[in-house]
Amino acid sequence: MRTALLAACLGLGCSSLAPCGVAEHDLLGAWRHVSGPSYFEEIAFERDADGQRFSSWLHARPEVAGVPWRVEACTLTIDGPAGSSPWIFRDVRERGSTLLLRESAESEPWIFERVPES
Repeated sequence: MRTALLAACLGLGCSSLAPCGVAEHDLLGAWRHVSGPSYFEEIAFERDADGQRFSSWLHARPEVAGVPWRVEACTLTIDGPAGSSPWIFRDVRERGSTLLLRESAESEPWIFERVPES
């Protein structure tokens, strides 16, 4: 099963499949905050010719635009805007239309729901 998943991932151009089963391509798209703490109401993970970019919105206004992000060893790192610290989530889980981000094992999860493409 894992071999088939890895083969499918490679066919889709995925850069990595983390041991926890979360790959960068799983995060691509827009997400809306639904539960738990969060600095963001809406977020988006994108990939283009220049790399991977993260953007967020708060109160329907752009907040963070186009900062780099990456997943390594089940940890999601989103570089903060110039002069600020990155956001680091040590537990990242994506299941269907739900995304769970947790800063540490003891912290409450940030829960997002995928925004359907229009």
